[in-house]
Amino acid sequence: CVNAINYIEPITGHTCQTYIDYGFCNGTSIVSASHVNVSLAQDNCCACGKGRTQSAG
Repeated sequence: CVNAINYIEPITGHTCQTYIDYGFCNGTSIVSASHVNVSLAQDNCCACGKGRTQSAG
């Protein structure tokens, strides 16, 4: 997977921290929102940057 720190979506400007901070990562899925690249964020941010759990931190 990519380096979570360097991940950024070209259209939205979202980073991994965006998803983590605003709760898009929810267990093994991501809350749908407009312009969110769900599969890409899932693979590159939730799985790698945070893990597929709701654990704090």
